[in-house]
Amino acid sequence: MIFSNYFWGYATIWHTLSFIIAGMEAQAYHARRPKSSPLWQCLDAHFDTFLDIYPEAYEHDYGFLRPIIPEVAGKFMRCGDFAKGFARVRCDHCAHESIWAGAR
Repeated sequence: MIFSNYFWGYATIWHTLSFIIAGMEAQAYHARRPKSSPLWQCLDAHFDTFLDIYPEAYEHDYGFLRPIIPEVAGKFMRCGDFAKGFARVRCDHCAHESIWAGAR
């Protein structure tokens, strides 16, 4: 509960400050289509193969594959996918809401 209160308080402050600093009106949400990006398509088609061949093909030149690489690639692949979960964030000050897809 402490983390939840901290997170929502931080989100509220950030949202308010961002509009004060930017001096702009709230804009409508426009859904991304991450699966249509060339990077997403490349990772989807080739990343598993890259992970399989990395030890033999690249490890001797570049060292071991850092665990952060598959972790970040996986997060990127899940980003924008509502089937993987989402978070709804609401500003207590102005009641503006936004949805973050793939927020798990």
